[in-house]
Amino acid sequence: MEDFRRTYLRLCKESGVEPQESMVARLQGGGAQGSSLDLSGQSLSAETCSVLARAFQRDTVFTEVLLSDCMLSEEGAKVLLSGLSGNTTVKVLDLKGNNLRSTGAEVLGKLLALNKTLRR
Repeated sequence: MEDFRRTYLRLCKESGVEPQESMVARLQGGGAQGSSLDLSGQSLSAETCSVLARAFQRDTVFTEVLLSDCMLSEEGAKVLLSGLSGNTTVKVLDLKGNNLRSTGAEVLGKLLALNKTLRR
């Protein structure tokens, strides 16, 4: 999953976004195992969500993305879920504990309508 970490860092640089240290540490320290990316409990900024959305558009490795308790903002959730809409590799998406409100729930509904491969 080193490739995903490198992609994240490259996209941060291209976007002019400072890489979130906790994200980099998680990606290096076992947050990505096999086909699962576990970012649970990471406080993800809207900028990080934007970069992750771009990375997920290209990712064909992860079948499971765990984002529970990431304190996603409405904007962060919106952009992240939009980025996942075209990804048919991800089969499991865990968003528990993010307190999605109307905008996030609306985008999640669209994601689930477009992407029939998701189970959660």
